Amino acid sequence: MAGTQVVRRAVMERIESILGARLDESGWIAKLDIALKLCNSQK
Repeated sequence: MAGTQVVRRAVMERIESILGARLDESGWIAKLDIALKLCNSQK
């Protein structure tokens, strides 16, 4: 389980780096959620 948490944290840090934002901020989480839904709806 600990290895999975390390990988998840690494992925979160990478996403935060790309977005230039901390994902613990609710506004960014909402924007990311909307973007993912839009991307998935185009498939």
